[in-house]
Amino acid sequence: MITIFPTGMLQGDHFSPAQAERKTKFIFPNKNESGEIGTRGRYIGQPIPYGAAEIELFDHEKGLQENLTFENPLIQTLIQLHGTFRACGATDIYMSVAYQNQCNMAFDAKLMKALGECDIELWVSCYEEEGDDDDENDDKEE
Repeated sequence: MITIFPTGMLQGDHFSPAQAERKTKFIFPNKNESGEIGTRGRYIGQPIPYGAAEIELFDHEKGLQENLTFENPLIQTLIQLHGTFRACGATDIYMSVAYQNQCNMAFDAKLMKALGECDIELWVSCYEEEGDDDDENDDKEE
């Protein structure tokens, strides 16, 4: 079974997640304003030099058990609101797709065209599930 975890990422030196939330009525679960003191990562204890926010529209326990298509709610949100996000200072808008288990990728032309027209990048990461090492016995002599 393929499990995907798609996340919309918004970022910019002058991007304000609070302003984007006011304009779109969309609430970001993870966000920071430019100048906020970092609580994790490379800017821990220092002012973060950019604003950033994440959009996740899936159950964290289950992920999505389907292909990523143009009709996906996250993709529709990014496409419909990318102009507003850019007006709020987002210079980088991209979609990060993490896969768990088998990693088959197929993106239909409609999806790729729409993302390209909005200047939204698509990043893909694949992770092997912990304890799922099929090559574990490959080095043992028979």
